[in-house]
Amino acid sequence: SYQVVTAHNGCLQLEVTLHGLASHAAYPETGVDALQAATQLLTTLYAHNELLKTRLSKVPGITHPYLNVGRIEGGSNTNVVPGKVVLKLDRRMIPEESPAEVEAE
Repeated sequence: SYQVVTAHNGCLQLEVTLHGLASHAAYPETGVDALQAATQLLTTLYAHNELLKTRLSKVPGITHPYLNVGRIEGGSNTNVVPGKVVLKLDRRMIPEESPAEVEAE
C-alpha cells in the first residue's frame, strides 16, 4: 500500500537451490530426492523464526525479524524423484540488524 508509516522492516531476499539426482519413481533408490532434503531445511528455517521472534526492535512500529519462504519450485513430473528444488526466501530485518550478518546467519 501507499500508506505513510514511521518505520518498516528491511528486506533481504535469498534463493536457495538444493540439488539431488532425478530418477524414475519406480526406481527411487537410483536418485536423490531434493524435495526430501528441502523438507528438512524448511523445518529448520521455520523453527529459526522462534529465535527471531525474541529479537525485539526498539523502533516503534517494528516488532521482530521474520523469515518467510514465499516460493518453492521443483520436480518435473509426478513419476520422477525431484532432482532440484529452489526456495525463494524473504528475510525481514529490524534496524538493529546488519544485512551482512543476516545473510551470513
